[in-house]
Amino acid sequence: MREQFSLFYRCEVGKVTGYVVKVTGATVHEAADATQAAFVLAWENWTCIRNPRAWVRTVATRELYRSMPDRRTLAGQALVGDSAVVEPGEAWREVVAALAELPLMQRQVLAMTADDFPDDVIAHELGTTAQAVRQNRSRGRRALKAVLSRRRCGDA
Repeated sequence: MREQFSLFYRCEVGKVTGYVVKVTGATVHEAADATQAAFVLAWENWTCIRNPRAWVRTVATRELYRSMPDRRTLAGQALVGDSAVVEPGEAWREVVAALAELPLMQRQVLAMTADDFPDDVIAHELGTTAQAVRQNRSRGRRALKAVLSRRRCGDA
């Protein structure tokens, strides 16, 4: 069990932190703290968790909001890799800032899609249907493209 959890942790910790940044707009350090709290809870409940990849993302996001209840949209500043903080390029920061303008459900669907979750798992975790997931992904992509286009044209 320990080896299985250890492998899961090494493979997912950076991805979960990135997910929390994308969904909430938190800084990498805020997201990393929430992610660590989620992994502690995952270890304590390891034998009961059916879908650990989705579970730990949900719990990490809740942990962030629990620790910062007065903050809804934050500015992401860095991405965590497997073992170190990696400063992202300008394009990544631009996408994270644009994501913050989308509705929460669209951000969640886009972030889980980017982490290769199938529609049925996303639907289950977000309490919706696979059809609603596809619709939110489509609308989210269009909205993200529009926000990025508006920001680029506005900067010129």
